[in-house]
Amino acid sequence: MKISIGNDHAGPDYKMAIVKHLEAKGIT
Repeated sequence: MKISIGNDHAGPDYKMAIVKHLEAKGIT
């Protein structure tokens, strides 16, 4: 499964946390 994640100027920290969590689950 591929998921695209975007963010605005306030969200980079949250985005990276979500990306790392999903990658740990095998989702890219």
